[in-house]
Amino acid sequence: MKRLLTSFSSNHPLICSFILCLLFFILLGIFFIPAEMLFGKNLENYDYTGYLAVSVAGQLLLSILLIIVIRWTGLSKSEIYGRQGFARGLLIGWYGLLFAMLSFGSNLIGLPAEYLTWPQMLPLSVVILSAFFTGFFEETLVRGLVLGILNRRFGDNKGGIVISAIVSSLLFGAAHLLNILTGSAVIETLVQVVYATMIGVFFAALYLRTNNLWVLIFLHALIDLASFLFLVIVTPEGMKAISEQAIGFDAGLSSLVTLLVALPFLLIGLVLLRKVQPRAALPQET
Repeated sequence: MKRLLTSFSSNHPLICSFILCLLFFILLGIFFIPAEMLFGKNLENYDYTGYLAVSVAGQLLLSILLIIVIRWTGLSKSEIYGRQGFARGLLIGWYGLLFAMLSFGSNLIGLPAEYLTWPQMLPLSVVILSAFFTGFFEETLVRGLVLGILNRRFGDNKGGIVISAIVSSLLFGAAHLLNILTGSAVIETLVQVVYATMIGVFFAALYLRTNNLWVLIFLHALIDLASFLFLVIVTPEGMKAISEQAIGFDAGLSSLVTLLVALPFLLIGLVLLRKVQPRAALPQET
């Protein structure tokens, strides 16, 4: 299996990347079926603890499988995750830190005090774990595995580096089309696709500059946590009021705002890509 996957990923990187990305996101979606069956009614009362706990278990299992697949493709796990330059990576990826803080602050401003509560330890722990494993799974899959496969084949010149970053980001964005199968509106899903693609360019460029996946995992988890925290610090009454306000908000304007706040990720990512030197392809496992 290892020899077959190493050969296939090296000779057909685009097809292999598409198949692996699609397969793992479908597998992730399957884990949400029992979560919905077991804890779907709890979501109606804005209790996300059980639902997120099942998703954490699924992401953990898939992350272990991902690490195995990384070895089978001949990529070096130690080179993918990196061991140095974490602080430098955060400095280069400063906009991710800023975005997470602004996202949390903007959502917090305007919330009446009676809607806020101190989080209980169990729900808070589950939310933190959910944010971490979401970042770990998605970054390991898209930037570690998929971008690693593409960059190994095309990363010996500037154009190939850009192609690798763009293709991996498009696959990351396109994976969100699966949300339509769970009942998400088409327009809302398409906005998520574009939003994820723009952020994907930033993360791809940051990874190619730092070769340290832990930087991306941290920033991804922090950005998710900025939203996830409201599931435990806002009362059910507050969540209901926020939901009712969201329903009355203009969908077109909401989509425009979402894309505008993601646009700096795309622009900064393109600037970072210009500074990535050729021959940045990830080495094979020896």
